[in-house]
Amino acid sequence: MVTDARIIDAVSNFAKSFGFETALAKVVVVASTAATAADITGDGRKINFFVPQFTRTELDSVEARRVFEIWYGEPVKDSDVDRIFDLVGGRIGNIKEILVLAKTDGLDQALALMEQILVRDLTQYGMIDENGGFGCEHKRLACYLGRQVARCPFEQCLPESSIPTPAREVGKTLRDMHAHPIFFDPRIARYCARSPFVHRQLAAIPFQPQSLREWPPAQPQSGK
Repeated sequence: MVTDARIIDAVSNFAKSFGFETALAKVVVVASTAATAADITGDGRKINFFVPQFTRTELDSVEARRVFEIWYGEPVKDSDVDRIFDLVGGRIGNIKEILVLAKTDGLDQALALMEQILVRDLTQYGMIDENGGFGCEHKRLACYLGRQVARCPFEQCLPESSIPTPAREVGKTLRDMHAHPIFFDPRIARYCARSPFVHRQLAAIPFQPQSLREWPPAQPQSGK
């Protein structure tokens, strides 16, 4: 996994400029020397890059609005972009799904359907503790992680040091459970909610009673 901020910014800018119209961007990394090439990790020379979500400001760019108009069939109002961003954040795939469906079924219907998907995703996340927890130590910390992320401002996110399980193990569990209300941003080493809507919902995930055994465990009170 490449986390160098300069590389991430370069790849992110390229992918966002050329990769969101019809397909994901394909990035070719050219190594200047054999020694450099030998340092490139990954199976079959495949490297995973973290490409940050679009910011709300980036969604106001001329290029983004031009693509939105193609998907929606007409210019998208600023207020509608606000509604979409509030629900799904800057995930361009979700934005495309909403606008393509809204072209035929209307924006309200498209947003309502996406909200159902996100609520299902949150429910899947809430089941992690009952399905093995996180990492090789099977820590049941989904409830704790969700609540801690919800307590932080949406833009600020939760420091990696707040969680005892390595970020790579948390990420693997989220992928295996097909639950992605939270993602890890390696640029700032923090856990973030995927959207403002999800951020608001994290504090009210319908956990089962057994999963309320949060990390860290409650400390025994000292008796007299």
